[in-house]
Amino acid sequence: MLLSVFLTVGRGTSSLLLVAIVLIVLALPVLAIGDPSSISIESVRVFQNIFALGDRLVVIEEKVMYTPDPPEWPEDAYTVGIYSEAVQKFSRPLSYYDHSASSIYVSPSENLTWEGPYSVKVYGNPSYFPPLTEGLNMKTMALSGGNWISGGESTSRIYLGVWVLALAEEFHTSWGIAMLTASGKLNAVAAAFFEEVIPGLQSVCPTIFEVASSYLPTDSTTFTKSYETDLLSRAGAHLTATLAGISGVTGIPVMLVGGILLGIMFFVLAGRIFTATGNPGLAIGVGLPFIFAGNIIGLLPLSITFIGIALVLVVFALTFVLGHVG
Repeated sequence: MLLSVFLTVGRGTSSLLLVAIVLIVLALPVLAIGDPSSISIESVRVFQNIFALGDRLVVIEEKVMYTPDPPEWPEDAYTVGIYSEAVQKFSRPLSYYDHSASSIYVSPSENLTWEGPYSVKVYGNPSYFPPLTEGLNMKTMALSGGNWISGGESTSRIYLGVWVLALAEEFHTSWGIAMLTASGKLNAVAAAFFEEVIPGLQSVCPTIFEVASSYLPTDSTTFTKSYETDLLSRAGAHLTATLAGISGVTGIPVMLVGGILLGIMFFVLAGRIFTATGNPGLAIGVGLPFIFAGNIIGLLPLSITFIGIALVLVVFALTFVLGHVG
């Protein structure tokens, strides 16, 4: 009796679960997007040696036309791919509906054969478009000789820049939005768009942008201080022996002995001028030539002089500023 009750309850529970599952499935939205009014690949250009020797940059101009655009993101609904025969080799999501552009970067190690038998395809996500139909929700273009733009790094970057400016003209006409400045360069709107389409574009084609960023090149030259060494050699045997003797008596390094002597001469002269005129700027200006005279005769390294002058100027500037702030 108890067993029959459990079986009856079990059958009832299974029926309820089956009904619930059917209701949930019916309530789920069907993933579907209407076919575009038109779909086409307007142009394809394959550039080489853009970011690295042996790389490929495929720039695609496409049209996936809707009025209005569907609520689904284009990245979810469409894909741009490069095919070898029927096998997809590279792809990226579509960035925008309507008239737009995409790019696919292929590194040297990924081996996209130059002028190989490839095709470019723009196609809908099969989850949204069952089935995919050429010319309806999918478009394919076989690449030919005119699609491949060969050249070394500098030449290819020039060709890429020229092509981007040509595309900007196309989008200006298509969108009705200004894309170029009066000087024929990409304005702020175009710069933001093409930097998204081709990441890193400004680093390889800076001259096509109205405002471009650049970096000062670093200098890896090893400096030997040959001029300073030559000046120190002019001290002669007698002056060098004198400095060494003072160093031996006082325990002060030879290099500092000459600096101390020049410092004493500088402060005596500058102090005398300041006492007579009350002008610190004049005192420093007249005293500095004696320091440089010491460099010329080999009494003090030139680098130490510049460091000392810099410290004096900093102290003087701070004193001047603090004196006026109060």
